Amino acid sequence: MKKYIKIILMLALVIGISAGCQGISKPENAQELVTKSQEELKKKTSYTAEYTMDMTMNIAGQSLKTNAAGNMKQITENMLTELDMTMDLGTSSQGNDQQQMKMKMFTEQNPENKDELITYSNIADKWTKDVVSLKDSKGVNMEDSMSRMLEQNKDAFTLQEETAEVGGKEVYTITGTLPAEAISSMTANTPVDGQNMKFNENMKVNTTYYYDKETLLPVQAVVNVPNMKMEIDLGVEGVEPQSLDMTMNVLMNYTGFDNVESITIPDEAKNAEMRAQ
Repeated sequence: MKKYIKIILMLALVIGISAGCQGISKPENAQELVTKSQEELKKKTSYTAEYTMDMTMNIAGQSLKTNAAGNMKQITENMLTELDMTMDLGTSSQGNDQQQMKMKMFTEQNPENKDELITYSNIADKWTKDVVSLKDSKGVNMEDSMSRMLEQNKDAFTLQEETAEVGGKEVYTITGTLPAEAISSMTANTPVDGQNMKFNENMKVNTTYYYDKETLLPVQAVVNVPNMKMEIDLGVEGVEPQSLDMTMNVLMNYTGFDNVESITIPDEAKNAEMRAQ
C-alpha cells in the first residue's frame, strides 16, 4: 500500500509544479503565456493553496480508490514547500470499508545541488527522504521543460474568448492538453521507491487554468487524467513490470500570495536516512 501512496504523492508533486508554472493576461501564443507567467510569479515570495484529488488505480488485479484533500504553502525561494494531505483509501477487497491516512510532505532545493529537490515524506508516522531531479530526461530544468513543451504545442492550448467568474473574481480561462511525453519527461528522474514509470504514449492530461483578470495571478487549476496507463518496473530480478491503469481528477484553489513568513522542516525529517537511489 505504501508504494502506491508514494506514487500518488510524487504524481501530485509533478502536477503541482506544472500547475505552478502558469500566469497570464491575454497572450497571443504559448510563448507569450509562459513569458508572462514567469514574470508575474517571480514577483511573489510565497503562496498558499487548497486542493482535492480523487483517483482510481488498478494494478495487479486490485482496485485502489482514493479521495484526498489538503493544504499547501510554498516559499518560492529554494522551493521550500509544506504539504498536508488527508486520504481516504479503499480497495476492491475491502468493499465499502475505507482506511484514512494523514500524510505530510516537505520539499526544499538541495543546498549542495540546486538541480535537485529534497522531499521529506511522513507516511504512517515514519519519515523518509528522497532526492528528485529538477531536470527532465533531456537535462532541461523542469520549469524550462514545461515552457519548451508549451512552445512546441501552441495549438493544444486555447485562451477562451469570454472571461468567467471563479470565487467572485473575473478570470481568464485557458484550456489545454498535456501530451504523454511531457509528463514522462518530467518524471523520468523521479524515483518512486526505486521504481521506474513508463507512461502509455496515448495518455493525455486535460487541464484548465483560471487567472485573475486584474492581477494575472492564478486562481484555480483543474487537472483531469481520464485514462493513464503506465508500466512500473520494480527493478527486481525475475519480476515482470506491472501494468497500472489510473483515472485522476485534481482541483487546486490558490488562497493567497506573499502570505507565508516561514516553513520549518522538523529535525526528524532532516535526520531521516536518505532512500537509496
